[in-house]
Amino acid sequence: MEFRKTIMNKINWLFLDFDGTLVNNLDLMYKIYINFLKRFGKEGNKDEFNKLNGPNLTEIVNFLKENYKLDKNTSELLKIYEHEVEKTYEDIIPTKKNTDLLQKLKENNIKLALVTSTNRSITEKFLNRNKWKEFFSVVVCGDDVKKSKPDPEIYNLCVNLAKVGKKDVLVIEDSENGIKSATNAGLKCISINEEIKLENIISTIAKNE
Repeated sequence: MEFRKTIMNKINWLFLDFDGTLVNNLDLMYKIYINFLKRFGKEGNKDEFNKLNGPNLTEIVNFLKENYKLDKNTSELLKIYEHEVEKTYEDIIPTKKNTDLLQKLKENNIKLALVTSTNRSITEKFLNRNKWKEFFSVVVCGDDVKKSKPDPEIYNLCVNLAKVGKKDVLVIEDSENGIKSATNAGLKCISINEEIKLENIISTIAKNE
């Protein structure tokens, strides 16, 4: 597969996206988006939701407020959306398969960073609740940056915090916005999809160590 050529050399750091990559929760996030708009008598769609896979919650809410002329102020809308996301994350249980994959990377001395557009408070609660925090040396969240994916700021910040050269990093993403963010930061990026699975990428990395 083409992705194997990307990881022929030794990888010191793996930067992992969260929603849709490590956690298969995009259907739940789509439901939140649809129900949020329904509160105001508006109807969302899949194409718009896909474009919003990358921006942080504040950017999403600002976009929806402007695009649908929502009459509440931004802070009220953000509280509503954040509350629904936090409730949803409480019900998400990571698969044993992905926990085992993270453990495998740790055993192969691959340093891991989590790079997510989700707010830190929600992300940290999830990591602590599911005992995933120990796997990540760096965690960068949507509210740590002024501009989120597809802007490269979030990945540039992660590189600085990890104190690593960009050539030693591989990014795994699932969305167009995430891929643009990583590549615009000058990082190698592999997109998971129906043909390229997370476990295949990680198995290849482990074999190359």
